[in-house]
Amino acid sequence: RRRRRRRRRQSLIEGYQLRWLVRGTILAVMLLVVAGVVAMFMYPAELCRSLAVGCRSFDYVIIGAGPAGSVVAHHLSSDAVRARVLVLEAGGPSQRATGGSDFLYNNLTVFDVPLAWSYVAHLGQYHWDMGGDAIIAKVVGGCGVHNAMLYVRALPENIESWNMSEWQWKDIYDQYLALEHFQGSGETTKWHSMGGPMMTSAPIFKDLLGKKFLETTKNLGMPFSRDFNIPNERVGAGYYHFNIRHGVRDGAAATLLTPALAANPHRLSLSMFTLVEHLGLEATVGKHGEPVVRVNEVRGVDRKGRPWTQTIDPQTRVILTAGAINTPTLLMKSGIGRRQDLLDVGLGEPVVELPDVGHKLQDHPAVGLVFQVNPPLVADMASIYR
Repeated sequence: RRRRRRRRRQSLIEGYQLRWLVRGTILAVMLLVVAGVVAMFMYPAELCRSLAVGCRSFDYVIIGAGPAGSVVAHHLSSDAVRARVLVLEAGGPSQRATGGSDFLYNNLTVFDVPLAWSYVAHLGQYHWDMGGDAIIAKVVGGCGVHNAMLYVRALPENIESWNMSEWQWKDIYDQYLALEHFQGSGETTKWHSMGGPMMTSAPIFKDLLGKKFLETTKNLGMPFSRDFNIPNERVGAGYYHFNIRHGVRDGAAATLLTPALAANPHRLSLSMFTLVEHLGLEATVGKHGEPVVRVNEVRGVDRKGRPWTQTIDPQTRVILTAGAINTPTLLMKSGIGRRQDLLDVGLGEPVVELPDVGHKLQDHPAVGLVFQVNPPLVADMASIYR
């Protein structure tokens, strides 16, 4: 009887040990899988020796998750195109929808609150160190998370001046309408549309100072603009339209990129804190004598300063949407630009000489005027959130 009891106890002990061994093994495997997924998300280049072989295969690699990168990634990963897309972004999250956590008011980040736009523009930790007066955002959403949210389209003469048969005003206008969900009323609504992903809205808050300002411009003979997006009403004084949705900035990354990541995780990936510093290029000549450049390698550093190199499959296309300054900078560092410019800074002979790269930047200068109002007018701007 004692022997049977000892055998039974031994069997129970061994059974418990076996169960805990199995549970421990399963837990260890799960942890390894989770760690692998996190590592793939943050550092895909360290795990995948090639974009076409290994972890995943991509049809497009987009460099820069600003407004342009968000639009392109949203389109290419959509059901209409169904391409496999990897987006590389040097910065981290910004708005709440993109995973940002620098909260300013309730559950809204500093990037979400429209009234904080000028404050955000001077937070150095979210910007490139350019020196001088250049303020370039280094976050998901790019400069679309710290601009003034003004919705101002190009004019027909702007597009026609490009003299490009593929870019006609009618085509551009159709794209504007397809992207827009206009929140407003009145006779100018015929120039807008509803049903698109990006919210555009007339101002919901008009203070007394703004009304007095427009009265003054009218008395001075300045034309009143009902809507700056009507082609013949760009010059004048009036109220802007904004990319604001229910009191929150409607940035392209929050509106287009983040929903696309959620809807198509098997086709679209975003790697943050992944800085691209150089493109390995292979130049050939096309059928009509034009230069054809293929990217065969991408090099950069991760958030800890560790270098990485990514081989690019011949079928993978690389799209640069790194902004008006960083895109030509990356092209020139990789060997595309004006020959003398590259030689002057020690970059050597160009892979492809394109003289306009790095030149002809057109900014939008503005002159700010400050007036003293007597008696003072006080506006409770925070009331729009109550």
